Amino acid sequence: MPARSFALAALLVVLGLSWQAAVAQDDQPTVPVASETTAEPAAPVAPAHPDAAERRERRDRAVRALGDNGLLLVLAEGRASGFTGKRRSDEFRYLSPFVARDAALLVYLDGDSVQHRIYLTPRNPAFERWNGPTVGPGEETAAQYEFEEARALQALPRDVADLLADRRSLHVSATSPADGADRLDALLAKVQPLLTEGLALERLDRRGAPAIAEGGSGPAPEMIRSVRSASAAITSLRAVKSASEIEHVRRAVEATVTGINDALRTARPGLAEYQIQSLVELRCQLDGCHEQAFDSIIGSGPNSCILHYSANDRIMQDGDIVVMDVGGEFDGYAADVTRTFPVSGKFTDEQARVYDAVLAAQEAALAAVRPGVTLRDVHAAAKAVLVEAELNQYFLHGTSHSVGLNVHDPFGRQRKLEVGSILTVEPGAYIAEQALGVRIEDTVVVTEDGCTILSAGAPKTREAIEALMAEDAPIEIAPPR
Repeated sequence: MPARSFALAALLVVLGLSWQAAVAQDDQPTVPVASETTAEPAAPVAPAHPDAAERRERRDRAVRALGDNGLLLVLAEGRASGFTGKRRSDEFRYLSPFVARDAALLVYLDGDSVQHRIYLTPRNPAFERWNGPTVGPGEETAAQYEFEEARALQALPRDVADLLADRRSLHVSATSPADGADRLDALLAKVQPLLTEGLALERLDRRGAPAIAEGGSGPAPEMIRSVRSASAAITSLRAVKSASEIEHVRRAVEATVTGINDALRTARPGLAEYQIQSLVELRCQLDGCHEQAFDSIIGSGPNSCILHYSANDRIMQDGDIVVMDVGGEFDGYAADVTRTFPVSGKFTDEQARVYDAVLAAQEAALAAVRPGVTLRDVHAAAKAVLVEAELNQYFLHGTSHSVGLNVHDPFGRQRKLEVGSILTVEPGAYIAEQALGVRIEDTVVVTEDGCTILSAGAPKTREAIEALMAEDAPIEIAPPR
């Protein structure tokens, strides 16, 4: 399924010297009084960003995972034209306490210590007048965000070339931004002529093989500087969430659950799908979510069988079932919760049969979640229930995915869950010929003996859903004319 970059203004402090005026008397020559001066106070230092220390620790772990002489380069997203913005680079956001377009992180081992640099576009007063303040290079930025240096972006090619003089590999993350590959190509084209004479760059694919096979003799092996992906090392770190990350996801989920519950109280025949969408998203924003983690899915009737339906323009009819798959985003971290409900407030017999089978499948999958199992194991538990219910042919997707900075955070299907892993559990059945789709999804965090359901506040049993839908609506919404 499918974040807006932000910046902090630097403080400008103007310090003045205090002087006492000379005093003259009428019958005496003017004699200046010795000036009083005090030592100029040091300019105040902005407090460290609250996320700076944790992001620095992540960069430490990432570069150490690359081995001896590790050199890590992470590109942020590039600029987008017009008023639209591209999706941020999640790997940059994971390692940096703030997001800035056209920025880069360069992290490397220097003996036993790790050196952290960030490269930024110099501030432009004309740009900032129209678009707001940005974060630029300089000592204050370095101190506030816990980097050794915050340098101008144009210094990056020279610095990379210099560091590759005695390092064999450059590990790069440039895959998340839509234009990352093109921007990496442009950067490496600038680095190559700046390398120590005789050195040559060689691009490697994810398996470590040369990305472009070339015949003939090339540079001696000791003269080759490989350029390879850093995503595997960063993905491994992202698989287990810190306490602060779990709290961010919890906040996003709680806001989403509030929206879901208000939607259930409000939904009725004659309302448009987009009106339910608006209510959920408003509640998310009021509870601290700056935006949604993905396009909201409010699929009624036949749209309940379209997995990633997002037009949300149908008028809901009596007898429809509705799949509501929504998720707010709190400080960059996603929620993903789905509830299915009858727009009339009561399940029909056939809707109840399918719903109960999917709920049983979800309960089996939730019981399977614990440290040491894989996403495949969780899926198998759900599938077994739907096979027995003769609904497996309508189960069209996997049961789980990881959640974090991205609503589909990277996580290997064979990787074992650990304490702190966050995932969804979301079996479903989609019977298109009956316009009957059901999906039930919770966001959960793995604990030592199972999991905690972060979205438990949204009802799941048929009885609880029908009871909530019978309550008074929190807001009166008129059907569209």
